[in-house]
Amino acid sequence: MAVIDGLIGAFLIIIVGIIGVIFFAGYLANKDDKERRKLPAEEQITFRYKFADSAPSVTRRTVQCLAEQLGIDENQVIHQALYEFAQKFSAAYNNSGATLKLS
Repeated sequence: MAVIDGLIGAFLIIIVGIIGVIFFAGYLANKDDKERRKLPAEEQITFRYKFADSAPSVTRRTVQCLAEQLGIDENQVIHQALYEFAQKFSAAYNNSGATLKLS
């Protein structure tokens, strides 16, 4: 019986080790993928929040509340808002990745 218990224990240790390696490899692959998708610094802008909400601006608190209500992060809230703005003001914009042409 002790031999069987030892074999079962060894088997479980091997399985846990394999699962750990698989998850770690997936983590590394995902991390590398995110780095490849990152735009160079010169192609990014700094988003500056305003001190009060108004027609052309929002506060960080407003974006945080939207993110919480929608279940997404603040960055995605900003992307979603810009996407909807582009949809509203440009008939030339479509989901196929075409260049946005505001007229």
